[in-house]
Amino acid sequence: MKLIIYFGCLALFTLILLYLTRDRQNSQAPDGNTAGADDTQTNPALRKIAASMVALTADKDSWDIILKQPAAFLSSGDAIDVAWDMVARQFSLPPLSLVATDNGGLEILFDDVRQPIENFAEEVDPLRAFLDLNRAIEPAYELRYCIDSWHSSDKTFLVMSRNDWQQLEREFGEQKVAYRFHRLGQDVEQFTTAAKDAYQNRYQ
Repeated sequence: MKLIIYFGCLALFTLILLYLTRDRQNSQAPDGNTAGADDTQTNPALRKIAASMVALTADKDSWDIILKQPAAFLSSGDAIDVAWDMVARQFSLPPLSLVATDNGGLEILFDDVRQPIENFAEEVDPLRAFLDLNRAIEPAYELRYCIDSWHSSDKTFLVMSRNDWQQLEREFGEQKVAYRFHRLGQDVEQFTTAAKDAYQNRYQ
């Protein structure tokens, strides 16, 4: 009888211990396990590169950082899918592809969502396609233009999750982040004018 009671108590103790362990693990699990833009994983490596550019004093050009970390940036000298793929492979971003439509157009396929390419005249202005790319990856990710690449024939862009951009702005302030990274917006003419004005006479 005593043996039965002993094993019964042992089993009950084991069940209680398992329950407490599982409850503790659940309470310590990080938030953000459900799908959605706000739950996109952060990328510390990309954010570190962005922070090194933002941390420069206003009289310092960030172009040297871009040149030293070319794999972190998308270049207007590449097709948008090629540019994305080079960064995605290096920094574990979700895949992206171009898909032909029945009417002869192209769509960007990202995270099972299709975004028509409205500005595909890349030979006229490659920046237009990058605005479409930015629309395709929103709201989980955001592409921003590196203002200090204005003098180069190939403009550069940095992509990070929306969470990473927000964390960068909390750390340095929106104004300092905007000094290095220009938000693309929806209109290419407004974007190019604003980007040119932002760089004009910056380091003279």
